[in-house]
Amino acid sequence: NKINTFIRESILVMFILSLLVTNVLMIALGKWLLEPMLFMKQNLIAAFKNPEKPDITPSPYSPNNEIGAAIKLAQKLINQNAENINHLKSTAEDKIHKLAYYDSLTGLPNRSLFLQSLSEAVKGSENGDGHFAIVTLDLDHFKDVNDSMGHNVGDAILRAVGKRLNSSMPKSSVVSRTGEDEFAL
Repeated sequence: NKINTFIRESILVMFILSLLVTNVLMIALGKWLLEPMLFMKQNLIAAFKNPEKPDITPSPYSPNNEIGAAIKLAQKLINQNAENINHLKSTAEDKIHKLAYYDSLTGLPNRSLFLQSLSEAVKGSENGDGHFAIVTLDLDHFKDVNDSMGHNVGDAILRAVGKRLNSSMPKSSVVSRTGEDEFAL
């Protein structure tokens, strides 16, 4: 009977010690592994929700261990991704603006931008801010040049005319290509 009691008490003590060791290990693993992983998960969720401006908090974990280094690397990647997205977006917006308002052959403002400038000039003249003039010109028989000498020659002529018009006008002027062989100043 004493042996049975001793065995039961030993098993009970071992069970209590295992519970204690398990709890200590769980708390240690939670602090060392689970909390940093949850922190990294929160950062990744914030980056997913707003990739252009992720709201990530600075890491409280030391980058000198594996988990802290992984968190630091993840945060660097999140910030790098945000910078890349913003750069691509800015570049695309610039390209869209250029395509919408500038002639791709001559680089001069197109009809849309010319009309915007004209509208601003009209508003300025109504307010007594000065006068302006509009000059339009087109190249006579330009279709014949394209047909006989080719589009490459025609394009070179259009670029040269645009460049000469632009260089001969004051900086405050707007020189634009408004049509196939038409320019407006």
